[in-house]
Amino acid sequence: MEKIAELGFKTIIDNRPDGESFDQPNFVEIECAAQKLGLKAIYIPVVNGQPTEAAAKDLKAALGDTPTPVLAYCRSGGRSMALWTQAMES
Repeated sequence: MEKIAELGFKTIIDNRPDGESFDQPNFVEIECAAQKLGLKAIYIPVVNGQPTEAAAKDLKAALGDTPTPVLAYCRSGGRSMALWTQAMES
């Protein structure tokens, strides 16, 4: 989280569902660490596969109302990219 703040990001968007892997932190832990560094944290989980229309709408709304730059992530980046693409097309 410190490296993300050092790189200048102001918001992180967690697209990885809690409990997807035993070794990942849950969103509450991520949000707490982000807040300590002055970052905004948003949780829009996407299960493997296609992101939902509701998740795309949530992302589009979040992007219009949050400090930039924004870092969105999942396990590999694929879901975050697909969600972003879907949000921008809607």
